[in-house]
Amino acid sequence: MDENFELLMHHLGEAINNAVMTSGEVDAALEKVRDSGIDVFLVLEATICVRRRDGESVDVTVQKALPAGDEEVDLNAEDLQFLKRLRISIE
Repeated sequence: MDENFELLMHHLGEAINNAVMTSGEVDAALEKVRDSGIDVFLVLEATICVRRRDGESVDVTVQKALPAGDEEVDLNAEDLQFLKRLRISIE
C-alpha cells in the first residue's frame, strides 16, 4: 500500500472518530446509559471498502480505522450477556 493511500485512510479514520466523539446525539445517549448506573465504553469497528476507478486492484491491509485505545476492560458474566443481547461479540 502506498504511503499516500495509507495517509488518506488514516485521515478518514480520524474524521469518523471525531464525528462520532463530538456528536451531541452520541454523547447524550452515552450519558443516559451512564445515568442508569451502567458504565459504558464505546469501541467502534468500521469496514471501509475501496476500489480503484481504473479497475486496478488495491492492496489494503488497514485493520483499524477507528483507534479504540489501549485500555483493557474486565467483563463479567452480566456484561457479556448484555453485549450478546445487543448482538455484539467479544473476541
